[in-house]
Amino acid sequence: MANKEVAIRFIDTWRVNSQRLDSELESLHNETHRKPDNFYYEVSESGLIDPQTKKLVKNFIDRETQLGLSEFKFLESLEDWSKENEEATGVWISPPYPQRYPCSKAIFYQVAYSWEGQKVLTSSAILFDATGNQCLEIASEITAQRFENSQMLRESLLPLDENAVIGVLEIILKYSGGSNNSFIEVGQKQQVEVFARMIKEGASSYSIYQEMQRSGFIGEYSISCSSLSQSSSLPTFSEHTLSKSGVINFSESAKFVKRCGNCGKEINSFISRGYRCSACGGVYEGC
Repeated sequence: MANKEVAIRFIDTWRVNSQRLDSELESLHNETHRKPDNFYYEVSESGLIDPQTKKLVKNFIDRETQLGLSEFKFLESLEDWSKENEEATGVWISPPYPQRYPCSKAIFYQVAYSWEGQKVLTSSAILFDATGNQCLEIASEITAQRFENSQMLRESLLPLDENAVIGVLEIILKYSGGSNNSFIEVGQKQQVEVFARMIKEGASSYSIYQEMQRSGFIGEYSISCSSLSQSSSLPTFSEHTLSKSGVINFSESAKFVKRCGNCGKEINSFISRGYRCSACGGVYEGC
């Protein structure tokens, strides 16, 4: 489905429910430009907290499947790391997983503070095409350490010097064909404010879309439009993070989508060409 039709449908929806209008606009911009935005968890002595629900993340993620347990082990180490460090940067390299993750992902974490002084953990995600063995090579190149297998890597946070992030991106880009120009931001906050005001003041959805297109707010990449069945009713930790974060998708084999572009149903999973939405019957035709 064309970005025009999907964007106009989303604008119509946001007009009715504008509680998260700014964040929804930011996600639209980031997704169509393949740019990451920063989602954060609140850091507490009890663990990481989802700021939207105010619940501990470990209480509503998959701990039943082998994959879920591996990622829960990673979450525990991430929580310890975020509590122990005042400022720190790290990356999680997660290899593909049969029937669940068709591509690899790298999630960058940074311990920081909100304007109110709350300690937080920000995250940005990148999807890219690399095999399990290639992910082990990437991790070894980053850390100069040897990882025995994909499970060991999946359970490991790789601490980084803040200045090393660009170097890590360059390593990942060798497997993606992408460009680090994707990380350049130009006036995004100001544009979000303009379009939020236009929506609240009742401008037509079509005129708002036209201005988004004219100003370059909407990029060339497709808006997510559709979920794969999962072996657990709960998301893994990385699926929860991806559902909240902006995602750059350099993978040609898979796409992580947040909602159906036809009806707006939340998906938060990987899909492939031909997937049919269970809510409206819309078929994902690929990007």
